[in-house]
Amino acid sequence: MKACFPIGWSLGVVVWLLSSACSSQVDSTASADTTAAERARIVRFWTLYREATQRRLQGELEAALALYQQALALDSLHENTLYHLGNTYLELGRLEDAYQVWQRMTKAHPQSERAYMQIGRLHLCYPQSPLFNLKAAQVAFEQALAINKETTGPLLRLGEVALLERRFQEAEVLLDKVLAANFRSVPAYVFKAYLVWQRGEQTLATKLLEQARPYAKPRVPVEQLQLEEGNTRTGRALVAEEVTACPLLDFDETALADTTRPLNAVAFLRELDGRLSSFWKASRPLP
Repeated sequence: MKACFPIGWSLGVVVWLLSSACSSQVDSTASADTTAAERARIVRFWTLYREATQRRLQGELEAALALYQQALALDSLHENTLYHLGNTYLELGRLEDAYQVWQRMTKAHPQSERAYMQIGRLHLCYPQSPLFNLKAAQVAFEQALAINKETTGPLLRLGEVALLERRFQEAEVLLDKVLAANFRSVPAYVFKAYLVWQRGEQTLATKLLEQARPYAKPRVPVEQLQLEEGNTRTGRALVAEEVTACPLLDFDETALADTTRPLNAVAFLRELDGRLSSFWKASRPLP
């Protein structure tokens, strides 16, 4: 027996099938358009990011700022872009702007050790800045250490905080921990040499500086840094030397690296001592 359906019902089914097919085609087209737009956004983001990094390495810092900001307009949470935008502000001496960017980075990426390291550096390295606060620096470095206990960077910075606060015994303990985990840490050798020299152990201070020399590297001009996240051949990160160095605790690593000349340990350490003594003399009560 043949099934019979009303003509109106049959037409309704046909219309429904046609409309479903059209709707599916529209959805497919919209999805394809969205995918194409997303691909274009990603391509544009990476173009801006790479150009910004190239401009920064060439010293065109204002241009780099604009490009990093355009990249963030396409991906506001991108970790490397936030990090390098902060570094660019720092190279320009715009410490407050760098601080705001890295604070934003900690909110977007709460497990970012390097964001806390940079915030700590702002609190540690610039005595003339309103951001200078050794207690805040210690908190930031402790946070970085809590995130990654496998790295010695936070320990080294905590040792530097202790040194500036004249907690010399604690500083030496921290520096010993750094050297136990990383025998290539040139700053740890230098600051420990300074501490033992301060208490009259010149022979040991000289020995520590000599131990540092094989691992010391001459300063690399910004334009020679490679355009990668890190230069694995030399171990140098993609950050200008001016950004990685802490002006208050800087020392002449190039002199250490030059093994063709004998090292005058006393003269080397006196230069650092002069900077620290001036800081201690001029500093307000420790925060």
